[in-house]
Amino acid sequence: MRFSKGELFGGLTAAVIALPLALAFGVATMAPLGPEYVSTGALAGLYGAIFTGIFAALLGGTPGQVTGPTGPMTVVLTGVIAHLMKSLPGQPELVLGLAFLCVVLGGASQIVLGLLGFGRLIKYIPYPVIAGFMNGIAVIIFLGQMRPLLGLTPQAPLSDWQPATLLVGILTVIIIFLGPRLIRQIPASLLGLMLGTAAYYLVRALSSETPLGPVIGQIPSAFPQPRYVPVFLQMAGSSEALKLLPLIVENALTLGLLGAIDSLLTSVVADTVTRTRHDSRRELIGQGIGNLVAGCFGGLAGAGATVRTLINLNAGGRGRLSGVVHGLVLLLIVVAMGPVAGGIPQVVLAAILLVTAIGMIDRRSRVLVWKVAGTAEQKRAIVLDLAVVLLVSAITVMVDLILAVAVGMLLAGALFIRKMGRSVIRRHYRGDQVRSRRSRLPEEDLALEKLGNQILVLELTGPLFFGSADHLATTVQEIRQSSRLVILDLRQVSEIDSSGARVLQLIQETLQDCGCKLALASLREPMAGFLRDMDVLQLFTQDSLFPDADHALEWAENLLLAEANIDSEHPNLPLNEMELSTGLSDGEVAILEQSIAHVDVPAGELIVRQGDAGDSVYVLMRGHATIRQGERRLFSYGPGASFGEMALLEARPRSADVLAETDCQLYRLDRQALQKLMDEHPRLAMRLLWNLSKELSFRLRSANADRQALEGFD
Repeated sequence: MRFSKGELFGGLTAAVIALPLALAFGVATMAPLGPEYVSTGALAGLYGAIFTGIFAALLGGTPGQVTGPTGPMTVVLTGVIAHLMKSLPGQPELVLGLAFLCVVLGGASQIVLGLLGFGRLIKYIPYPVIAGFMNGIAVIIFLGQMRPLLGLTPQAPLSDWQPATLLVGILTVIIIFLGPRLIRQIPASLLGLMLGTAAYYLVRALSSETPLGPVIGQIPSAFPQPRYVPVFLQMAGSSEALKLLPLIVENALTLGLLGAIDSLLTSVVADTVTRTRHDSRRELIGQGIGNLVAGCFGGLAGAGATVRTLINLNAGGRGRLSGVVHGLVLLLIVVAMGPVAGGIPQVVLAAILLVTAIGMIDRRSRVLVWKVAGTAEQKRAIVLDLAVVLLVSAITVMVDLILAVAVGMLLAGALFIRKMGRSVIRRHYRGDQVRSRRSRLPEEDLALEKLGNQILVLELTGPLFFGSADHLATTVQEIRQSSRLVILDLRQVSEIDSSGARVLQLIQETLQDCGCKLALASLREPMAGFLRDMDVLQLFTQDSLFPDADHALEWAENLLLAEANIDSEHPNLPLNEMELSTGLSDGEVAILEQSIAHVDVPAGELIVRQGDAGDSVYVLMRGHATIRQGERRLFSYGPGASFGEMALLEARPRSADVLAETDCQLYRLDRQALQKLMDEHPRLAMRLLWNLSKELSFRLRSANADRQALEGFD
């Protein structure tokens, strides 16, 4: 670790931001204990920021992250204290001991979560669930600050509200909102703390009889001591404490889980700023140790705080020492300035938390609400997400935090299954609409125009799992009567589970029973291995498995042509019967034949290689050749077809490989021979170039027609 000015300034700035928030969260947490514990709460908030900030920075996995009390942790701990006060009336010290034990156990649970690799699972929590949860927390904090804002104690009737206190609170809120526009050098919350406190004492000075809400009270200026360690040991022998242990453990797990989620989300935000990747395992362990230590000293639970972290990073604090500086600055304030902090009005802290709660409302949720009034298409796209957000928010506020997350996860999962359960078929087309890239004789083309509708290609997309497989089986059942050859194109299938494998088996058996044939195209590993392990792939012969839909289409076309007794063997073509010789006289054909070389290429070898320098055009006299880019077939040709025109005309490298499928005999015309023809027989050369251009134009039109046909089925 290397110390720099950026680390110092970043940590100092983060501490300035953290001070009012730590005080406010601490006071809010201890509110159920009564007004005499307000100063205890303020000190607990500061201790939480100090110890979680220092230890999480040193031991965590996100350099530059600032840890301290946050909204979710405060809400949980406040609920624990309120519940304990009902179970242990008149025993506030025991309540405090159990509450801080909850913090310690929450830290321990985070260490366990880190060791188990829980951090990798955070990405699977749907965003609407997180948004709804944070919105619910914001509402709880907002509502919890209404009484302090009015100057009321928890037991006081609403009729005792204090107008002057409310005025100070509203003024503080206005200062926080408008402060950054007026004084950019001072953080908004700190400015609100200072000016709000000044307004409070100004009102008191002008009219000492005007009722005003209380201040924090005396905060002892002493170095922190782990005074709750012996308290924990004493509680081990207390029957009252042991009875409440299940409640403490349950809420400790809640604290640990929420703190983990909060911290890891902040880590993701920090990654986007620093362009690094955090270590989620180490981050949870560091957060857990920080909370464990904080609980022993009587501090609140903490988590990675997004706003404080961003302020630290933007101020130059990109390393671990900035978080340590943040904690040490707060420690200095506790040791040296306790009495000053004790004079801060509670209404000012309530106003700070009020603004914090408003800022916690998820921005995307607000956008979703406005879009509900949009078009019908927009409504369909967002109404389900908004429903999850609102439901999770409502359960968070009215029932329980963990229950809200659990219900949200279940609902989001159900909606995901519903969405994925829609048709897995991206598009479908028949063999008379889209043809393979194999060149055919005229009589073959005519036959396939009539018979091609018996070929059905189903292009699948997404996971083929229990939610979508049944729909595929139903579709195949409906179309089997009108199809004799069915091809399943799995190119865009991302995953197949056991239900999907079972459906493929069912489809194969069903089609076999009615005399139909099924082929699989683009089946990749590891899905092929999974189907093999499930004894499904064994149902398919090797000649019904294809690398892509194009080869599968060729297989289906060949079967139809064979059944129609149409010979698909291309005859050997002499030069005068080729398209290349169209419009040439017998004498010109003889001259052309003398100008071109004869080339023999055995099956399996490349005639031309992609990237090689090209200076000649080839014409197939016998055999078949395939033009391809990588493993993808662009077209397969028979006798009479030419290729290499672009390289000849443009003098550029070859754009594709040409592979000899069978033993091939070819004519080869190079640029030198073409130039000689142009010099000595210009009419012949011009006619030759015209024929080559027509062939090239025909291919471009055919490729464009295939593309448009496929797009028409999207």
